[in-house]
Amino acid sequence: MATTNVSPTAAFIELEGANPSPARSVDGGAVTASVVEQWAGRSPFAAKNLGPVQVEEFVAELRLDLEQSMADWISTMWSGKFSVRNGRVLLANRNNQTVDSRRFTNAVLTEVGVPALDASSKDVGYLTVKLAPEAVVREKPGGQISPVSSRAKAWLTANFRLEIDGLDCTRVAKIDGFTIKQKMVEESLRDRRMLSKSGRVQFPNLRITLGGVNSPQLSSWAEWFDDFVVKGNCDDSREKNGALVFLAPDLKTELGRIGLFNLGIFRFAPAKVEAGTDTIARTMADLYCQRMELKLVGADPSPRTRQIKPLSRGATGASPKARRSR
Repeated sequence: MATTNVSPTAAFIELEGANPSPARSVDGGAVTASVVEQWAGRSPFAAKNLGPVQVEEFVAELRLDLEQSMADWISTMWSGKFSVRNGRVLLANRNNQTVDSRRFTNAVLTEVGVPALDASSKDVGYLTVKLAPEAVVREKPGGQISPVSSRAKAWLTANFRLEIDGLDCTRVAKIDGFTIKQKMVEESLRDRRMLSKSGRVQFPNLRITLGGVNSPQLSSWAEWFDDFVVKGNCDDSREKNGALVFLAPDLKTELGRIGLFNLGIFRFAPAKVEAGTDTIARTMADLYCQRMELKLVGADPSPRTRQIKPLSRGATGASPKARRSR
């Protein structure tokens, strides 16, 4: 456990000895055991014992300028390929000295969340990732983390652009947050929890808010909805592709993009209006998306040479040895 009482001021996730990705926050990763109650005879009291040992998922909020190792891991998960990683969760003080270190093994990405995008927002945007390790051990902290130079200013959730083939996206005002999930099948093996390698990647629907109700810029959306839904011309050839682009403060330079494939519209209607309120008229469009791809322009390809040490024999942990199949 940590040997210093200095409060950490920075968190990082390191994968396979590569450059650590800075995190706004990291939670979870605790080793826990379930409690099992057993009732016997007519006793009014239950005997309690420990059940299987499990490891909680880590939940981290990451900046958009990820290191290459983390960006590649997310991209691999979205592509449907099974991939596990070893690494460490590091906490550092103001002098970049490590004050806490937890090493994890055979971790699987289970969720990647994209924040809500709003043209009127001033919030900094973070990707929320969940990773499920098989085992976690706390090791003696020490050493110094090399400062990671920021390749861009903090990305704001107002700085985005939506592109969809054949649609006028100039009136897009907001896109609700969404999460890509790798659903794992949980199994039990003796006294340990295991996740089988039979999960599937689930891409969510998109809810898009457009400015106006009958403005000319929405005509392409209305025409697609009428053809695709009302008239029923909804075969694969009528689906569309596009991209969600993350932009720098100049609103021109790309920081990254999410490719959107096989989009289909299934709802197009005015947004809810409250009587007596002075609000701008909005239109809501709901789209399904069969597949997404992530590409981050600023990912740093330079690796370190430090290696992850093997997990000690006495480590306690539990499972997801999981694989995704489509």
